[in-house]
Amino acid sequence: MDCEDLPLNISRETYQDSQLIAKLRNLITRRTIKMLDDESKSDPQKYNTWYTTFQGFLTEGAHLDHDNKEAIMKLLRFSADFTDKPVDLISLEQYAAKMLKGQTEIFFAAGPNREAALASPFYEPFKETDIPVLVVTSQLDEFCLTSSEQHRGMKFVNVEQAQMEEIRKQLGLEGGDKQVESKLPEEDVSNFCIWLKDTLSTKVSKVQISKRLTGAPAIAVGQMSSSMLMMMQMLQASGQLPQEGAPEMPKDFTLEINAA
Repeated sequence: MDCEDLPLNISRETYQDSQLIAKLRNLITRRTIKMLDDESKSDPQKYNTWYTTFQGFLTEGAHLDHDNKEAIMKLLRFSADFTDKPVDLISLEQYAAKMLKGQTEIFFAAGPNREAALASPFYEPFKETDIPVLVVTSQLDEFCLTSSEQHRGMKFVNVEQAQMEEIRKQLGLEGGDKQVESKLPEEDVSNFCIWLKDTLSTKVSKVQISKRLTGAPAIAVGQMSSSMLMMMQMLQASGQLPQEGAPEMPKDFTLEINAA
């Protein structure tokens, strides 16, 4: 972009720090965001096709550009469990239109692909409800949602951290006080939990009966999602995490077993 007021014959560092350049950068950014927003409304299919190629730049912008964060978040697109095809993408505003009465959280399931995300045992309790769930297949997208924490007052919640019992009560859904009926004697179940805790003492801090599982035999629940944990393990193994000040791998996993 050319401008008569641009300073000439100066270093690149000074050029980048110029107050005029900063104003131009902000102006161009806002105009670009508005242009993309208009395009997404006038021709959604064309925008979604474009988005699949350049989504990484928008996701990065939503994470780094705090001044335009909310506007960029409106441009993000995701698959969802209620869309007919995996290629059908929706905005956060379209998700909000599907939210149940009283719902204040945006739930998302993460996985390497749509099929894996919707086959996750953590998604299992949502199948029995009409609660909409976003499907996130990019670790960059998951990191963006996790670090953003909320959008317009709606908190982002990974289904792996969702407290389903509380959610059911909040939304007035049936099954909030559902008791798990074990096919084994209570004493056998207790002894099995104790054995698991002793056997896996280096990996889990607690073993308990799950109130959400119906098909999967067990799940490990922690403070960090499985995909984010895997990414940290890969970075640590490749030496990309600093030795000093690097976050420790979480060890306080709770193993939930299906006793039904």
